Amino acid sequence: MYSKWVAGNLGGESETILGKWLISRGHRDQVVIATKVGNDMGVKGKGLSRKHIQEAVEDSLQRLQTDYIDLYQSHIDDENTPLEETLETYAELIRQGKVRAIGASNYSAERLLQALEISLKHGYPRYESLQPRYNLYDRDGYEQDLQQISQEHSIGVISYSSLCSGFLSGKYRSEKDLSISLRGSSVKRYLGALQK
Repeated sequence: MYSKWVAGNLGGESETILGKWLISRGHRDQVVIATKVGNDMGVKGKGLSRKHIQEAVEDSLQRLQTDYIDLYQSHIDDENTPLEETLETYAELIRQGKVRAIGASNYSAERLLQALEISLKHGYPRYESLQPRYNLYDRDGYEQDLQQISQEHSIGVISYSSLCSGFLSGKYRSEKDLSISLRGSSVKRYLGALQK
């Protein structure tokens, strides 16, 4: 879904660029590809239903010009779809060889634990990685519960927003600076930290 907010883009453009690069290099077996499913893709929909995951993985494979994805991540928890449905669908994709491992992004501790329990109970693949927002400013969401769960269950952690959408880079010092980037509006909440 990244780049969907740029006029003329539909989402998935980053996968298309990577796919062209992979083909030009010819070293697919030396690259680990991680991508996500679940966030809003406009006309393509969103969520973690069986139907959406099956359609989205085919779209990603086509854009990436590969026959498998190393790490396929649930971009955002979909509480409207039973975890069993999502995990069973991932099991099918792994059996088909289209996906090697799965990960979770933006999951609460409670929902991550539920998913792990369901995977164990039904023999579904489990989330092998977690992608939380985590940086010098945003620490509580991960450190309160998710860190312990990740350690106890040997789940790899791949943080996102390591620079607070660019705030920690020093790029944004005032509200005037927010107009520098399309993502500037997401940085506004950090500006108060400059006055402390």
